[in-house]
Amino acid sequence: MAYSNFRPLAIFSSYMLLCFSLTVFIIRDLYKSYRSRSKSHTSSKPSSLHIFLFSLLAAASLATTWYYMFQFFAYSYRDWIFAQQLSQQFFLGHEHGSLQLGWWLKDTQLFKEAWGTVVMGARRFWWSGQIFLFASYLGLIFEVKGARGGIPHTWAFMLLGQVVAISFATNLFHLALLLKSITPPAQLENHSRKNVPSSRGKILGPWLPNLLAFVGSASGLLLDEPIFQNPDWFMPLLLLPHLALMLPPLLHAVLPRSWEFADAGVPFAGRIYDLWWSSLCYGGLFKLALMTFRGVTEVGFSGIMAALHEHPAVSSVGWDVIFCWVSWGCWTLIHRGERIANGGNTKETSKME
Repeated sequence: MAYSNFRPLAIFSSYMLLCFSLTVFIIRDLYKSYRSRSKSHTSSKPSSLHIFLFSLLAAASLATTWYYMFQFFAYSYRDWIFAQQLSQQFFLGHEHGSLQLGWWLKDTQLFKEAWGTVVMGARRFWWSGQIFLFASYLGLIFEVKGARGGIPHTWAFMLLGQVVAISFATNLFHLALLLKSITPPAQLENHSRKNVPSSRGKILGPWLPNLLAFVGSASGLLLDEPIFQNPDWFMPLLLLPHLALMLPPLLHAVLPRSWEFADAGVPFAGRIYDLWWSSLCYGGLFKLALMTFRGVTEVGFSGIMAALHEHPAVSSVGWDVIFCWVSWGCWTLIHRGERIANGGNTKETSKME
């Protein structure tokens, strides 16, 4: 192996190792939670059917999105080989028919190539544009249901969503919500009384980095397909939502507990999260309607559906979006059924809960 090819091979191998490690880390944590809940006599046990459903969705989303991801790798490599054959320069001194992965990775930028493909044209952007919405929504849920609900390592779920698939991370997080320990009402009431903040004048809390993350991730919703055609702005605009959404969970992971990094005692924090939630819902629906209008105007709805399988990179992102819809649809139906079964007496403290 030429030394010049070691760096791109090391980067690609590190990326694949990161994907595998995050998956194992989260699944191992979920298994521990499952064993703990199964042995517990003080908390209600989650539905086996619900656990099976989201486990199946997680496996299906991972298998589907990464089937097309590997198809994209193969597509990119064949395209690169074809370009080298046309130039006839690369194969001087190289054996024909042998894999040249190092040279391929060195000459291509897979991340930029993939996203440059999926945002090209209104019919493809109809699929890829929705993933920004689901990523932003997941970031909000991580704070409200994850960090506050006692689910550790929300940073791992967010990073997994960004490097593997948003739908895969979503389904695993739904499993984490199902498996988290539920404190009996009497204990919960006593615990809450002991932890009432002594000061109501607190200002700083997770709401601030979450607001900054929302502004950064919302850029993905505000951006339109023609803006991505500017080569000078392409990568910064693409990386901004990814980096912004990692900020809040990383702060929860690195800040010491003695800092009491929480929104308890911040009187306006609930309104901030409600505003974020409303903006995501209404802004996301408006964005989807706008993308649908432009896509249908350009190629018709059949053209949008056909775009799902016209390139493996589009297929990977498109199926990621489909599984996100399925996952959140199932989660909504499950909780709606639980509220009906409880007589609709579930008390909600915000628009999101």
